[in-house]
Amino acid sequence: MYVVLYSPTGITEELIRNERMQQDLLASGLVSTPDDRGWDSIVVNQVPDMRGGRDRRYLPFYLFEVPWNVVSDLLMNRLCIIALVNPGQVMRTLEADGFDVRASTRLDLSRDSFSLFSQAEGPDGNDYQLELGGLSYCIAETVHEFKSVEYVVEHAREMLRVARKVTLPRFVTDNAAG
Repeated sequence: MYVVLYSPTGITEELIRNERMQQDLLASGLVSTPDDRGWDSIVVNQVPDMRGGRDRRYLPFYLFEVPWNVVSDLLMNRLCIIALVNPGQVMRTLEADGFDVRASTRLDLSRDSFSLFSQAEGPDGNDYQLELGGLSYCIAETVHEFKSVEYVVEHAREMLRVARKVTLPRFVTDNAAG
């Protein structure tokens, strides 16, 4: 869910803490499906990420076809885009696609937030459990490039496909020879 705030005099804490915004968040359904596993929370991201000195793994906002006055308003803190993400919804979507999702106590969508696993048959006929890491980069890209959670699922599927086709056969062959 994205929230866009604009004030010609600049975005203030009072504007962000507005009661209507809280009511809209509750009405959005972002947290309407509570999970007894404790997966639900709200992670808040500013789009674009205005923290300096960060390693960018997503398209910088100024490369989008955005009118100059919008870029100016973003840079001058008159316009603020906030992305609200429920990690529980992301994890449930991956789980529904057949992945084994294991959450940590830190549900902030960082690389330590949850682990993703799947099973694959190796060339030797044995089943192997594969951990698919690095989804936090894909999630950051999804948030900052306005993509859907389906993009994260497609990314995880492709990671699994490559692991089954390239990594697992090489791993099994190398370990059998060793």
